[in-house]
Amino acid sequence: MNFPQVAERPLFLSQINKMNSFVGTHKAIMNPETNHVYGILSRKYELTKHEDLLNTVRNAIDKNIEYGKATEYVNFFEDGSKMRATFIFKDIEVEIDRGDKVNPQIEVFNSYDGGWARKILFGAFRLVCSNGLVIGEKQLEYKQKHLQVFSEESVGQLLITSMEKFSERKRVWESWVDRVTTPQEYEKIMTNLNLSQKDQDAIGQEVEISSNIMMDDLRTKTLSYWIFFNLLCQYLTHSIKSHLKRAQIENTMRRNF
Repeated sequence: MNFPQVAERPLFLSQINKMNSFVGTHKAIMNPETNHVYGILSRKYELTKHEDLLNTVRNAIDKNIEYGKATEYVNFFEDGSKMRATFIFKDIEVEIDRGDKVNPQIEVFNSYDGGWARKILFGAFRLVCSNGLVIGEKQLEYKQKHLQVFSEESVGQLLITSMEKFSERKRVWESWVDRVTTPQEYEKIMTNLNLSQKDQDAIGQEVEISSNIMMDDLRTKTLSYWIFFNLLCQYLTHSIKSHLKRAQIENTMRRNF
């Protein structure tokens, strides 16, 4: 895998007399091969390369062999300044409803422009729809500002804690299968998501792959909370192209589900 190059450089301001003035409070984070500047950040900022963060996560996974190997997917955005990686644990599979299975997964975020904090989030992957499922447990998130370095031990502990709580999340999801979504719940969550009218209309036309159910089943009181949740995740996973917008909606869903 080819990772974007990154390096720190001192920051200078050009003066009218063409002399350069050193700026000691900030530094430039840039690609030394292309001279592309990812961002101008505080000198306290601790640079962590995408590949180093991924290796920390990989090592933590390798040390917990009981969870099996994880399939890894890595994406870069904005000339490599942002990275999002997903690790899906395909050896662990739980069934929520008949034939409806999910795998645990973790997602890793990093950035060179300061736009994203370094963080690792625990979630799930729904096999039948190839959906990423968000999990709204605050303790299943490891987040740091760019002033500290991730430790392998902390990542390993998050992995252990998350896997232990996965069975709890399974029971919650199972309870959603037979729970009917109320109009009040629908309105509250859709309002909090703050989606554009275009997105709301598109979600209204979304057909849940495993059941052929649409949001309109809310009117007939046959829209389960599980299907409601998955219709949103399905749209989020497959239709939201902007990675920034998707991350924002995911955070809102974690607070509301």
